[in-house]
Amino acid sequence: MSFRVLLTICVFLISYNFINGQSPNYSEDIAPIIYNKCLQCHHVGGISSLSLETYANTVTNAGMIQHVTSSGEMPPWPPDTLYKNYAYENVLSLQEINSITNWISNGSPIGDTSLLPTMPTFNNTSQLGMPDLELQIPTYTSTATTNSDDYVCISIPTGLLQDKKVKAIEVIAGNVQIVHHVLVYIDAFPNNSTIITTDCMGGEGSMIYSYAPGSKPLIFPEENNNKFGSILPANSSITLAMHYPEGSYGQIDSTKVRFYFYPENTTIREVSNDFLINEGLFGIPFYLPPNQITQISGTYGPTIEDYSFMSVFPHMHLLGKDFICYAVTPLNDTINLIKINNWDFEWQGSYFFKKFIKIPAGSTIYAYGNYDNCQCNKSKSYYSSIWS
Repeated sequence: MSFRVLLTICVFLISYNFINGQSPNYSEDIAPIIYNKCLQCHHVGGISSLSLETYANTVTNAGMIQHVTSSGEMPPWPPDTLYKNYAYENVLSLQEINSITNWISNGSPIGDTSLLPTMPTFNNTSQLGMPDLELQIPTYTSTATTNSDDYVCISIPTGLLQDKKVKAIEVIAGNVQIVHHVLVYIDAFPNNSTIITTDCMGGEGSMIYSYAPGSKPLIFPEENNNKFGSILPANSSITLAMHYPEGSYGQIDSTKVRFYFYPENTTIREVSNDFLINEGLFGIPFYLPPNQITQISGTYGPTIEDYSFMSVFPHMHLLGKDFICYAVTPLNDTINLIKINNWDFEWQGSYFFKKFIKIPAGSTIYAYGNYDNCQCNKSKSYYSSIWS
């Protein structure tokens, strides 16, 4: 029944355009989609080598665009939006996908160029203004080759003499063409000097922010007279877990992380980052037999107090296939947290709920992940974390 309804809607949309003689054109229908959903990566100087800033470039790559948008491959948004919705979702609606398909099927007309939307501008400057604390990695040269990525962790002392209450966090990529993602941790083992650890896919300590091209700064909410934030301890260090993709060998980066603090006398409700379900690297080791798909599961609870969840961060490393996490309350109600149908290590991050989700005391949180070890017999570690 669901398929029939979906098919009917598609036919209706297509027929409506034909009946009214309004087949989609680039200027009015396609450019707004490209500008809003694609250009944060696909602009000149962006992380993608493919620029889609012009009509000519878009038409040249129309077949590829139709394929990756209809399949859901692009724009990259791993969570299943039918299972749970989040803030800042970068997904295409069914109508947008249909518009792209119809536009290509009708010869990709350009339309009236005077109706083109304003071209967005991209610069690698702060969206939040002057920070209270800025930490910058030493100039780093990517060691990624033509067929392997470069993962490196760089721990930087904060130099703070007292605890600070963090209101917002922002990452400024030093080289947007090669910075694939940045995971920001409060280092579990602070040091007085900068430490660089190669072959490092994640820091040890509390992860407080994740960045990928197009990411918004993390601004902790203020609602109902409550101010939320995190604590950056005195004498702490910050670890930036950097990912530079294959093909970036020899290119230079100098990424920064910026912190914005509340005034000293501000009372906040502290948001902490906890690995509630820990398997593998930070918990109990497990092994993936070769040439098969293996399910690994974990639970947390029953909880001894109420939680308010702000975001969720799933992580499975390279052999992950799919992932699901949910909570079951004492009244046997299910609270969906996240579902990823096609795990891709290249596209991962924290996903912020539109509002805090209450997990009542006595609830149990479940996580299940399938691992595909059919192509090799090299085991990988797995862990999942949830902001609370």
